[in-house]
Amino acid sequence: MRPISGENVLLTLLVGGLWAIGYVAVPVIFASLEDKSIAGQLAGQLFALGGGLGMAASGLLLLLMALRERAAVLQNWTARGVALVLLLLAAVQFGLSPEIAAAREAGITDSAEFKRLHSWASGLYMVASVVGHAIVAFRGHLAAAR
Repeated sequence: MRPISGENVLLTLLVGGLWAIGYVAVPVIFASLEDKSIAGQLAGQLFALGGGLGMAASGLLLLLMALRERAAVLQNWTARGVALVLLLLAAVQFGLSPEIAAAREAGITDSAEFKRLHSWASGLYMVASVVGHAIVAFRGHLAAAR
């Protein structure tokens, strides 16, 4: 079934936001600012905003797909991918980011725990970005093959 344009807009917002923030804006911030503490704070704010927008877009996208496809949405690989992206973003936003912020406020950004949390958050964000990219790259091809 051909996706409606609202779904395409939400998918563009979701995946484009992930890539624009994570792989364009944040690297530019770190390259431009000498004070890495301020760069980290700005990056955290961008990731929080992008994560919230991404979760909203993916939630609305899943709702639209469920309304259109009903029970068949469970068989739709695009919906499963979007749900995975939503879960990954929520894990970063509500699980890891608050702990990273608390460690930053406590001034323990050089600790092994801070580096571990940051690595997990970066890894989950990267997986979400790659899954989103795969959805965009293969969505039309699989729909055409049906």
